[in-house]
Amino acid sequence: MAILFLGGLSWTSCADSAQVDETLTTVDSSITEETQEQADRLKKIFYQIPSPVEMVTIIRESGARYNHAVLNDVDNRNAYNTAKRKAINLGIYGADLSYTSVFNQNQESIIYLSAAKQLADELGVSGAFSDETMERVESNLEDRDSLMHIITETFYELDAYLKENDRSSISAQVITGGWLEGLYLASRMIESGVEDEALMDRLIDQKYALEDLISLNEAYNQGGTLDPIIEDLKSLKVVFDRTRPKEIDNTQSVVNGTLVLGADSKLMLDPEDVDKIISLATDIRDRYVTS
Repeated sequence: MAILFLGGLSWTSCADSAQVDETLTTVDSSITEETQEQADRLKKIFYQIPSPVEMVTIIRESGARYNHAVLNDVDNRNAYNTAKRKAINLGIYGADLSYTSVFNQNQESIIYLSAAKQLADELGVSGAFSDETMERVESNLEDRDSLMHIITETFYELDAYLKENDRSSISAQVITGGWLEGLYLASRMIESGVEDEALMDRLIDQKYALEDLISLNEAYNQGGTLDPIIEDLKSLKVVFDRTRPKEIDNTQSVVNGTLVLGADSKLMLDPEDVDKIISLATDIRDRYVTS
């Protein structure tokens, strides 16, 4: 995470240097604390955004069948000619890699790992996709849990490298691409007729991750370079903001020997709003993978 450090200033030629020093120290401390608070807030946002692995796991558990046609064609990787397009589609390929892996599509996993590695190399972050990582993947193709762990670990290393090298804006775009592809894949499963309450709940719960993503991209939007991404995310937010809480079955628990009654709640959306999210997620994602 890029953090601004402001060094103290020394003023020694003035009679009131002590007072000036005290004032500058106070201002400097205030700015540093504010900057640190922002850094801490952004770090929290980074880790609150769910991994695509979570979404594709729920997709598999919903009973959905594997569908190669919904994935971003690996041949598209050669058309991504800007850092922004490479970063977003690195995230998208990462989500597709998770999808192929969770459905035990071993050869497809290798293909999508190679596509992700190419974009990472072109972005100058090849370290996360080292030869050792590639060998570990090939050695664990038959062990889904180990494979998913390696994939998750690889993208965490990628994220950490970008932050440590003051490239958090690229990291934000990778995360946005991965989140968007997860939303898109869930949308396509629901659109195809998969009826699963957990999958629908997870799609609607993306309202919270979306708010975090907008904040993340706004924080790194230097010179307006991320304006198109933010605009797309905000168009989704308009629909997600129509969610409303719905109480579900009453709950009972015993706290310190006392019976406590309560009710849980979850978010819900009208069917036409779910359809709108599916349509928007598909349109936005398709523009990123093809334009």
